Amino acid sequence: MARIFISYRRGDTGGYAGRLCDRLTARFGSDQVFMDIQDIQPGQNFVTSIEDTIATCDCVIVVIGPQWLETIQKRVQSGDDFVRHEVSSALKRQITVVPVLMGRASMPAAADLPPELAELSLRNAVEIRDERFDDDVAALEKSLATGLHVPESPGVGSRPRFAGRRLVAIGLLVIASATAGYFLFRPASRVGNASTAPAIDARTASTSVTPGVPTIDGEWVAEMQKPGQQPFRIRLSFRRVGDSIGGMVRYPTGDGPMHDVTLKGRTLTFYTTHVPQFESSPATIRFQGEVAADSIRLMATDDAGISTGVARRPASRGSPSPPSQPTSMGSQPPRAGGLGAITIANLKNRRIEVYAQNSSGAGAYAEGYAGIITPRASTLQVPTGTYKLKLANLFVENVAVTSAHSADVMLGTISLPNLTRSAEVYDQSSSGAGAYATGFAGTLSPNQTTLEVPSGTYKLKFANLFLERVAVAPSRSSEILLGTISLPGLTRTAEVYDQSSTGAGAYADGFAGRVLPTATTLQVPAGTYKLKLANLFVQQIRVESGKTIVAQ
Repeated sequence: MARIFISYRRGDTGGYAGRLCDRLTARFGSDQVFMDIQDIQPGQNFVTSIEDTIATCDCVIVVIGPQWLETIQKRVQSGDDFVRHEVSSALKRQITVVPVLMGRASMPAAADLPPELAELSLRNAVEIRDERFDDDVAALEKSLATGLHVPESPGVGSRPRFAGRRLVAIGLLVIASATAGYFLFRPASRVGNASTAPAIDARTASTSVTPGVPTIDGEWVAEMQKPGQQPFRIRLSFRRVGDSIGGMVRYPTGDGPMHDVTLKGRTLTFYTTHVPQFESSPATIRFQGEVAADSIRLMATDDAGISTGVARRPASRGSPSPPSQPTSMGSQPPRAGGLGAITIANLKNRRIEVYAQNSSGAGAYAEGYAGIITPRASTLQVPTGTYKLKLANLFVENVAVTSAHSADVMLGTISLPNLTRSAEVYDQSSSGAGAYATGFAGTLSPNQTTLEVPSGTYKLKFANLFLERVAVAPSRSSEILLGTISLPGLTRTAEVYDQSSTGAGAYADGFAGRVLPTATTLQVPAGTYKLKLANLFVQQIRVESGKTIVAQ
C-alpha cells in the first residue's frame, strides 16, 4: 500500500518533486511512496480515480512552488485540475496533509484558495530550500517516520548516501552471518593483488550466503563510459534482506534508488530513477550485469545511449596505497611538501568540484578528487600542483597552485532576466547532448535566471534550438533578453522552429518548442522563425529581444 502520496504540478515543481520522491523512496521504499496517477484510462472518471488512490494513503505531501496558487486560481472554473482534486480528497479524508514549500514559494492564505482547499492554509508547512535541500528533506523524513510510523525500506538507511543508520532489528544477524560468510566463501584472489583475499566488511555483507551464488551485498565502485565521452564513476550499494535485494546508485548528478533488483545465477538486472542535478524531469537508467567473484561487468542504458564498465569493491580502509606512478600529462601533479589554495572570490550560487589535473573528474570517489568550493567556503587549501575545476560537466583546466600565493579564479555570469522557461548552457565546443555531455555548464530557469561560469564562449539550448557564441568575461554579466511568440485564441498545437530548420519534429535541429491552447506564448531568442500546424508552415516570423510578436 502506498502510504505517502506526493501531489505536485509538473510545470511548477516537477524537478523538485522528483528529487523529493527519490529521497523518500530511498528512505521508506518504493511501495510506500506514490507520485503519479498513472492508471487513469480514457473515459474513466478521474475524480473517482483520484479519490480511490488517496484512500490508500495515510499522508499527502502537497508540493507548492511559485506558480502553484496562480495555476489553482486560473483553473478553478475548469473542473479538470488534478492537483486541486488530490488536495481536496486528502482534506476530506482528514488524513495528514503536509504543505511543502519549494522554490521560495510562500504559504497561500485561506482567502486566496478555493473553498474546498481553504483548510490547507491551517496545515503546518515545511520549507525545503535549495541551499539546504539535504538537511530540510532529512527533517521531513524524520517527521514522517515518527509521526506516521512509516517503516523504513528494508536494508536502506535514512539517507541515500548510506551515511549512518541501519536496521537495528537485523544488525546482529548481519554481523554474525557476514563474519561466517567471509571465512567460508571469501574470494580467493583480487585483481592487482593475487596473494591477498579481500576483507568483507560485516556491516555491509549479506544476511545469508549460498554456496555457488555470487554475493553482491555491500559497496561497489564502477568506472563507466559512453562511446566518445569522458568516463564517469558511480557507486553502487546493495542490501539483501531475506529474498529481497534493494540498494542505491550514486551518480555524479545525484542518487537513484534501485527498483526490481533481480539476481538469477550470475545475471543481475535492475533500474534506477532519479532527477539529475540541473534537470527538471526524472531519468530512468536500466542496468544489466554479469557478476563474478570480485567484479560486476555492467551495461547501463538511458535515453542518451549505452554506457559500459566494470564495478569492483573499493579498497578497505587502512590498506596500503599502491605505489605512485608518473603522470603522463605535462602538468605537475599535486605533491607533498607545500600547501597552496584555490580561491573563487565572486562565487555566489553554485558549488565547484576540484580535482588533480590528471584525475578522471568522475566524482567524489575518483582518484585525485580534492574537495569542493562553495559560496560559504570560497577557498580550498590543496597541495601545490596543477588542478582542474568542475562546474556541472564543464572543466577549467590547468589551474596552477604554488605555496607562494592563492590561485584566484574569477567567474562571469550569463543572465536571462525575463526567462519563463528552462535553458541549458554548454561550452561552445560541446555536443549539447544533455547533462552528461562534456561541456555542460548548468541550467537556467525562471527561479534561477543567472548562471555563474568561467570566462569563455558558450551556447544556450532551448528545446533543440541553440543560441551560439555567447561570450563571457571574468566578473562580467552577459545579459540576454528573450523575445516572445504569442498566438492568442489558439485551439490547437503549433510547433515553433528556427527559419532554417527542416521542421521535422522535436528532434530536428532548430526546434524551439510548442505553443498550446493552455500556453499560448513561447519565449525564444531574437531571430526569424516559422510555425508548423500539422504539416502547414507559417514562414518568416521575426522576433526581437524583449518584445512580443503576436501571430494572428
